[in-house]
Amino acid sequence: MDIMQKAELLDKHLHLFTDNFYTNIPLAEKLFSRNTYLTGTINNKRSKRMCKEAFQHKIGAKDSVYFRKNEILLVVFKQAAKRKPVYVLTTAGDAEETNVTSKRSLGVKPLLIHTYNQFMGGVDNSDKSIYHLVPGYVPMLLRIANCFKLKSKRNF
Repeated sequence: MDIMQKAELLDKHLHLFTDNFYTNIPLAEKLFSRNTYLTGTINNKRSKRMCKEAFQHKIGAKDSVYFRKNEILLVVFKQAAKRKPVYVLTTAGDAEETNVTSKRSLGVKPLLIHTYNQFMGGVDNSDKSIYHLVPGYVPMLLRIANCFKLKSKRNF
């Protein structure tokens, strides 16, 4: 929030998309009070202020459930029977659904999930795969960056 304030991005009706590390209800409320919208996935283990029944609600494949409290909307969507449900929180959306065509079938998906995927561009999935494939990738990247700095200094 401080960064957005310093960059003068608040009170301009912008829409911020975040992953589950940053998304929480107090932030959504603060941003909404400053005319800035938030949409992001939310981690059910870290969200103590969310409606408990949202996380305990059993949901079937290709089903979606909507919960609203004031300006905050929570969408729970399960794409397939063997997958975990996805929880998306927003302050700029309605409980709308859209038709989606996959390789095998035609289905319905919450418009909010479709919009989130469109603007995040697979960032969550690429981060997740890097963490699982290379356990110490951050130290490795730091070593590569330091080697590059050393090499570039020697070349000049």
